[in-house]
Amino acid sequence: MTECLVRRTLVFFAATWMAFAATSAIAQTSPTPVAAPPSAKNAPTTKPIVFDVASIRRNKTGIGGGSGLTDDGYVVRNMFPVVLLGSAYQVWDFKRILGLPDWCNFGNEGYDVNAKVAESDISEWRKQSPKDIQGALQALLQDRFQLKAHFETRDAPAFALVVAKNGPKFKVAVPGDTYPNGLHDGEGKPIIGMRFKDEGAGNQRLIAQSVPIAALSLYLSGFLNRAVGRPVVDKTGLTGTYDFTMPILAEWGTTHEVEETEASIFTTIQEALGLKLEPTKTPVEFLVIDHIERPSEN
Repeated sequence: MTECLVRRTLVFFAATWMAFAATSAIAQTSPTPVAAPPSAKNAPTTKPIVFDVASIRRNKTGIGGGSGLTDDGYVVRNMFPVVLLGSAYQVWDFKRILGLPDWCNFGNEGYDVNAKVAESDISEWRKQSPKDIQGALQALLQDRFQLKAHFETRDAPAFALVVAKNGPKFKVAVPGDTYPNGLHDGEGKPIIGMRFKDEGAGNQRLIAQSVPIAALSLYLSGFLNRAVGRPVVDKTGLTGTYDFTMPILAEWGTTHEVEETEASIFTTIQEALGLKLEPTKTPVEFLVIDHIERPSEN
């Protein structure tokens, strides 16, 4: 699998899940425990739904795509099991998934997944929370890939995202802001969350509208981990939601930048956002794969 295809795969899933990260601000050090029952505090307001039917087939064309989450299920093409696991358990730093056999990793076996909920559940599916949707994907992997896994916490090198010397270079989001010069959906409504804007030559711009900083740390830990190299934990102390933007350079998807490199991610974060990445150690949860099998086709 080429570096370009790896990058396109990550960008595809970034776009699919970025709204979830922005609204729920799931910290990369606190993913949903495997098969853990919801606490009373975080109990879903709607009935958890699992997929009623699912087709999973080996893709031999090498052509990927699909829409990810749909109004009645989940559809992707040529997705590697490691990415499916990242989606289901919100572990976007794939080095935090341990024990995977080679066939699950990038460049090996991709699968087409077409999963649908029961027709009677479609209206409720559209109301599901991010954690509920993750639960449906987890159940699918457990059923069709015979997945058995657990989380383990280990101390690991990390970066703390902190406020730089001169303070943040972005503003607090205004409730009800219509973002007249910002991003809007097809109906003209402002997009709340993080999205990418293409700037040519493989470069993009990350645009955030009413987003918690914890979601930015998740994004840096996952989709930009190839550039950062470590998990990122939010230590800014900023608890609101904010509007911000920063460039995303194409080279970050293919090379591991270092702090001294010109136009590195470290420099860009400080110049664009007024934030800084400082080396630290932190307890990090790793998803450990105890058992996984190739799915039987149907």
